[in-house]
Amino acid sequence: MQGINLPTERHLLKDFKSAPLSIAYIDNFGNCKTTAWAEDIGHEAGKKIKTTWGEVMCYDRLKDVPNGEPGLIVGSSGYRDHRFIELVVQGVSAANHFGIKQSDLLIS
Repeated sequence: MQGINLPTERHLLKDFKSAPLSIAYIDNFGNCKTTAWAEDIGHEAGKKIKTTWGEVMCYDRLKDVPNGEPGLIVGSSGYRDHRFIELVVQGVSAANHFGIKQSDLLIS
């Protein structure tokens, strides 16, 4: 709105508590974008991580995940040099494959 000054406050990211490691958003392809940074879960290509939906292999990129297989990938969204993890199933909707809903916990 032009000409109207709205009150604002500045808050530093470090002042906020950590969000639970959960599904933040499901995109149109059914990829499940999480609240987890790669370092939060110890993401490393070739490593398996125990999730709510079983053990899932870590991959660097979506194209590295074999067809029909689930994977935890380093997504494109994030903040500065931190990237959020995505739970995907190559070629199909991870959300439908696992019955995932927004806010489900990534690790239970």
